[in-house]
Amino acid sequence: MKKKAGEGTMLEEIFDSVEDSVYVIDDEMKYVFANREHLERLSEDGKIPDPEEDYVLDKGLGDIHSEKEMEDLIEIFERVLEDRESVQKEYSFRSKEKWSLRTYNPLDSDRVVVFSKDITERKRAEKKTELLHSLIRHDVKNKIQISNGYHELLKEEIGDMEFSEEVREYVERAQEALCEAEDVINKVRTMHEAEGEEIRQRSLEYILRASFDRALMDNWDVEYRVQDEEIYAGEFLEEAFHNIIQNSVKHSGGERIRVSTEDMGDELLVSLEDDGRGIPCDEREKIFEEGYRNGENGGTGLGMYLVDNIVSAYSGRVEVGDSELGGARIEVYLKKAEKD
Repeated sequence: MKKKAGEGTMLEEIFDSVEDSVYVIDDEMKYVFANREHLERLSEDGKIPDPEEDYVLDKGLGDIHSEKEMEDLIEIFERVLEDRESVQKEYSFRSKEKWSLRTYNPLDSDRVVVFSKDITERKRAEKKTELLHSLIRHDVKNKIQISNGYHELLKEEIGDMEFSEEVREYVERAQEALCEAEDVINKVRTMHEAEGEEIRQRSLEYILRASFDRALMDNWDVEYRVQDEEIYAGEFLEEAFHNIIQNSVKHSGGERIRVSTEDMGDELLVSLEDDGRGIPCDEREKIFEEGYRNGENGGTGLGMYLVDNIVSAYSGRVEVGDSELGGARIEVYLKKAEKD
């Protein structure tokens, strides 16, 4: 070990053999131990000339790290020793595209041991994913909208011309495919943006009314039996309810929908029922699978998958049953907010 009196070579060898960077800081903010991997990383980041212990041991962290880093390190160090709990923080190398995840742990009353894991591959994958999402959200979606515009013009142009029903059907199907592709993009974007969103107390009635206001429900009879309760959720709960409602409108074959709530103790049950054809028992689990479609008019196969992912993120769940109206009953269980 590099070096702390009374600590043996076996422990040194163990820490020098691991892939993670390991080091110990004392209450004077000095290094008392650093394994070989940590020395390599300091050198790689341009903080010491060579991966040698003489550049680190018994040196103050302020001699090696920047002033801004020192402010963060001191704050973390004090918090770890005071709370006696671990703290994690990501670090971005200043000299190259490399990242690590540091975990600060209390070692004893005046020392903190830090385990730093290389997360470069994960961060690169996240950046690549973000780039792909950006391309989908902007470039591809813009091109779909342009194509939709041209299809509308084409439909107007052929409106009075002599074309076979087959040709007209081709045009309609092409536009339906473009609309479906745009719907997929919107759902993927919603799932991406829902990650890490703020979950807080929200008005259930407000969310439900906003969901119904967005839905295209011409000639549908809506029965509303909702008690206004505060629930824990994010802003995408509205999107989840909107998808459930639109599924009924587009695929149930019904013309009536009922929404109601029921107090279940720590949870609030929101039921959305229709008078359509219902969902067969052998399909009720499948509808939550990514890409599952029922027939040619099954949509994108992402609607209920999106609903399940959003509600699960809020510590809720979704179940499917039979409606008293004769169709399907979608039950959404949500965590109730604590009352003051």
